[in-house]
Parts: sequence; C-alpha cells; structure tokens
Amino acid sequence: YSCVLNNCMESIGKSFASTVEAYFRKWKKWQGAIDHYISPSVFMKDLCVKAGWNAEQIKVVPNPIDLTTYTVSKKEGEYVAYIGRISKEKGIDILLKAAKQTPDISYRIVGDGPEKNTLETYVKNQNIKNVVFDGWQSGKKLADLIDNARIIVVPSVWYENCPLSILETMAVGKIIIGSDIGGISELLPKHLLVHPKD
Repeated sequence: YSCVLNNCMESIGKSFASTVEAYFRKWKKWQGAIDHYISPSVFMKDLCVKAGWNAEQIKVVPNPIDLTTYTVSKKEGEYVAYIGRISKEKGIDILLKAAKQTPDISYRIVGDGPEKNTLETYVKNQNIKNVVFDGWQSGKKLADLIDNARIIVVPSVWYENCPLSILETMAVGKIIIGSDIGGISELLPKHLLVHPKD
C-alpha cells in the first residue's frame, strides 16, 4: 500500500495497479517458486533480507557495462554536470542551491523529467546565471557533455541501486560526487560521498 500512499509510479492509477500486483503475487505465493534472485547491490540485498527474504537465495551481481565502448577522457573539464532523470528524488534542487552559492562555477543539467520546467523556472526566478539545461541527450552529444565535465554529481535523496550513470562516468575516468545513500555508497570512495540534501 506504500506504493499508493507515496505515488511511487508518479501516477495514482499506476501506483494502485502496482499495489494490486504486489498483493496478488503475495497471495499466489510466487516468491516461493523462485530459486534465486539477482540484486545489483548489497544495499538492495540487505533491504530484501530485512523484509524477510532468504539471504541465501539472493546473489549480488552489479550492473555490467562494456568497458571496450568507453574511452578514458584526457580533458580536465570545464563544469559540474548532472546527467539523468529530472525528478524530485534525484536531488537536483539541492544541486541548484549549490550553484546559486557558487556563481563562479558553471553547471550543466543533462536530462529530462517531470521536474524540468519547475527547476528551470526556479533558476530563472532566482537569477542563477551559471546553470544551463541541456535537455535529454544521447550518443556523441552526451559523450561530449561528459567528456567536457570536470565533475559529475549524483545528488539523489532517495535510494539508488547501482546507477549506470555512475558506472559509465567512472569508465571514462571522470570525478563523481554522490549522495551517501543506497547503492551509491558502494560505488564511490568515502571522500566523494556527501550526506543527502547537503
């Protein structure tokens, strides 16, 4: 029922349908018909075990990426970038507050999502001149935006599992600063982790 209460699917109808599905699966006892589960992070495994799942059935296999498709960047970079979905749980509003406090540093927000218009309006109303919204990008344009970044920030305020955005950025050798929450904590060294909402 928490899915409905928190509107986890960003649509009351979809959240309700997901809740009904969860209860149906529990009623049918489908969980007992599965021999093994794969979790992309120790964090996710621990959550499942805490909820009563059998730890022996859960194997941790981090998300894979093909390192042969990435080239290590040789550029120092010019700006701080966020790359991903623009939604409340991603903590981009916190990043924009940091941008306001550091007007001498350039920021790029790459992606799209339900909060994009709200955050663009915030930047305009607060007269924040050092932030550019690039919208959703892919292919060479996205690769260039990552290559020209000095730091990539993952300011999530909710549990992430094993974000590909971190793995892909690490593959090109960029510095990543992330929230010390969920699976992010497993991917980055302590000196590059910050408390969520800080």
